[in-house]
This record gives sequence, structure tokens and C-alpha cells, in this order.
Amino acid sequence: MNPLAEAKQLFVDALLLQQKGELGPAADLYEKALSLAPNRPSIMNNLAAVYFGLQRYAASRHLYESLLVIDPNDVNALFNLGNCQHQSGLTAEALATFDRILKLAPEHAGTLQNRGNVLLELGRPDEALASYDAGLFLQPGSAALLNSRGNVLLELGQVEAAQVCFEQARAAQPDYAAPIPDWVWHCTHRVGGRNPRRLISRPWPWRRLTQR
Repeated sequence: MNPLAEAKQLFVDALLLQQKGELGPAADLYEKALSLAPNRPSIMNNLAAVYFGLQRYAASRHLYESLLVIDPNDVNALFNLGNCQHQSGLTAEALATFDRILKLAPEHAGTLQNRGNVLLELGRPDEALASYDAGLFLQPGSAALLNSRGNVLLELGQVEAAQVCFEQARAAQPDYAAPIPDWVWHCTHRVGGRNPRRLISRPWPWRRLTQR
């Protein structure tokens, strides 16, 4: 079997493992395939996704950065790079990456969602709220965006408005957002200079796999 044909078979086998959630074995096969067919975007993309699932964020970032050398305007690679940077604690870099995406694809709702999460972590809740609102303008029924909007409203002390967002998120997707906890009703104002706790904002994941 020639190297390219072997790489293709390894890719198919790895993809099946990845779809079953067997990420470690999938990574091994993708790595072998990539050694046989270097710089093959389909292999690089899926291996990067597997590394992300294994929380090997540095390795995942490296592959997405390599994909961007091939195509600097690859929105999917940029989005996943931003998520890797965010998970690695590189919040300023993640924000810059998400801003770069919005110059290329202003209506990318997932970017607006995750950009808002980063802004909230950077202590910029008003800007986070604006990012979530822009996403909701594009996707009014998004449970993820509604839930995140509720979180930032809690951060701003707007508890009743946050409750409305959480209820809307549950109506859109019943298993998505947990009910607002009882402690919120006792934290309608900032106490001791600190904000009440907020529910976790789930990042908008990119699960696209290259099928061939």
C-alpha cells in the first residue's frame, strides 16, 4: 500500500474511533496518518479536534495555527483556535482571535457567544452583554446565548432580568440551563464589593469533523 492510500485508511479508521468517543486511539491513528501525509488539512483538522477533546490544548493550538498558515481566513480554524486559547487561559489572545473572525464573518453567532464569555472573564460585562445581544439578534431562540446573557445580567446585579433569560433558555432547550438558584434572590445587590456567583457559561463548541 502506498503512503497516501495508507494515510487515507488510517484517517477513516481514526474517524470511526473519534465518532465513538475513543479519542486516545483516534489520536494515535491520526498522528500516523499525518506522518504519511504531512500538511493534509483534513487530518490536521480532526487531530486538532481530538487533542481539544483530550484537553491537550497546546497541541491543538499548534495544529490550528498550522491550518491558518495554509489558509489565513479559515473561519473554522480561527474559531477553534480561539476556543483553545480560551481554555488555555490565554483570554486576551482569544479575544483578539474572535475579533478577527468577526471581521471575516460578522454574523458568526458562535463567535459572538464565546467572545462574550471571554469579555466576562476579563471583567468587561457591559461589552459581554453587547456581544450576547448581537448573537441573539441573529439567533433569537439560542439557549446558549440566552443562558450566557442571564449570567452577565447576574454579574451586573440585574437578577429579575437574568431570571427571565434563564426561563427563556429552558423554554428553548429544557435540558440546557439550570433553574436560577435560591441564593440569587438574596444577592440582588453587590455585597462586600463582590458580585453574586453566576452560572457557568457554556462555550459554543465547534464539532465539525472532516469526513473525507
